[in-house]
Amino acid sequence: MSDKNNDEKTTVVINIEDINKQKKKSEQDLASDVDALEFALPNMDQSLSMGIKIILFDFKSDFFHLSFGDFPAGYDYHLIRELAELNQTLSLKVPQVLVLNYDHNPKIVNNLSSQIKKKFSHIKTLIIAKKISPEKAKLHARSPAGADGYYELPVNQERFIIEIERILKILEKAS
Repeated sequence: MSDKNNDEKTTVVINIEDINKQKKKSEQDLASDVDALEFALPNMDQSLSMGIKIILFDFKSDFFHLSFGDFPAGYDYHLIRELAELNQTLSLKVPQVLVLNYDHNPKIVNNLSSQIKKKFSHIKTLIIAKKISPEKAKLHARSPAGADGYYELPVNQERFIIEIERILKILEKAS
């Protein structure tokens, strides 16, 4: 009877080749997403009457959606997940701050930041990450993908307000 029980037990077979193929396909999909990032230049006829938006961009992530309650109240936040919606929002000729989570997709964050720097002078970027030293922030800021601000997680409302207000002052001077 014990032989019968052994025969009926489920056997799990892990195929490492299949796992590696899936991983490689996932990496290729992400690389094609990064390559496909391209934003249209803004329409210059848009009105500047709108307030300053703070865009929390959750591309293939739930970070901002799950931590939204941690961010300080009083700002005009917009949670965006899709590139098409981001492109449409960025194309408005209004001052905006784009907050990007570096920890989730560094390649995409760098690509977005460099394109925005080149094409959208009315948009400032804030990169957030779990570990971002002042030295790393300075080095990254000097790169083509450099942001206007850097913020180390976790979200602390007072620190976040200070950084957002600093970036908003940059936007005011640029207007």
